Amino acid sequence: MDSDVDSVLFNLLSRQSTVPGQSDVTGYPNEKTDSAPRTIWIDGTRYNLISSVVDIVLQHTSTSLQAARILLVVRKAASDDHNHAAKGPSPKREEEQPAIEFAAHIFSHPQDVTTMMDTDALHTDSHPTTALRASTIQSRPNPARAHIPRQQTLTEKYHAYIATINAGPAAMACRLTEFCHPIVTHNGQALSLQRYQRLMEDTQAAIPDITFQVADLIVNEEKQQVAARLEFRGTPVSIWAGVKPNGKEVKFSEMVFYWFDEGKIRNVVSLVDMGSYRKQMRP
Repeated sequence: MDSDVDSVLFNLLSRQSTVPGQSDVTGYPNEKTDSAPRTIWIDGTRYNLISSVVDIVLQHTSTSLQAARILLVVRKAASDDHNHAAKGPSPKREEEQPAIEFAAHIFSHPQDVTTMMDTDALHTDSHPTTALRASTIQSRPNPARAHIPRQQTLTEKYHAYIATINAGPAAMACRLTEFCHPIVTHNGQALSLQRYQRLMEDTQAAIPDITFQVADLIVNEEKQQVAARLEFRGTPVSIWAGVKPNGKEVKFSEMVFYWFDEGKIRNVVSLVDMGSYRKQMRP
């Protein structure tokens, strides 16, 4: 049974019985309904879906907007090309293909679903891969605020954080300590605040007119967690992420989860739509 990956992600998120962090195996055949493992198409390549799990979910408090991180395990399906032998060396048999685990982020409105996948992980040819488990990151609930003077909400703080990034390196150097801990763990890597700031600075150096816009935002004040969908726009002038500019404006996005501790960012799990960026930068 062939499926597009977006429908698989949406169906998985829609299952109310699915518990974040617990595996939901969907790739193996059901004796009653399936005669073969489910296959999905990603960027024109067919994969067998071995398993899937909802890693984390954040729900908007007043709307039906949801954000989730989903982990998929796939294996490249056998080639349908019977003339492959005439074209070159025989491809690996399906059982020889590595099992690839990769992450997908999804923002789901009732009438609109936006997904983003770590497709770079699919380019491995020789070894299995594993993805970061965001569900293992410890949330640090804010202490009771009843007797604490008025503080910024996470929504206010996050918008101020993005405004500081948009203001450029000088503003970040002065104000980033208001929003982040001295050590920020970004996609599993512990970074000093200076190195974390450099991630944004390097982007701004390559795309000087880039703007960060908050397209969707979900905040859980109790758990001190934030999910955001950011949209970027600008004209690259130098190589960024290994991609040469072509002189044209680019629009791409990021889906990112944050864990705050005492009102400051401590952990970040992010996916940037590099596939879209690369396509727009083609000559």
